[in-house]
Amino acid sequence: MSASLGLTVTAKGETEEQATLLREWSCDTAQGYLFARSLDAQHLADLLGAPEGIEVAAGTAWLRL
Repeated sequence: MSASLGLTVTAKGETEEQATLLREWSCDTAQGYLFARSLDAQHLADLLGAPEGIEVAAGTAWLRL
């Protein structure tokens, strides 16, 4: 239904079984512990190379537009 409406679907998958279902159901993207562990704000900024425009304050990463 989402494809017929031109919508992109992101679903959460925690297990291999859920990931298999998401593929079968043609989900566009997936997120969740199976795909990548959560990162704290500083680790995210470090991973991205601390590009200009990313600010880390009080444990939160902010992108300045």
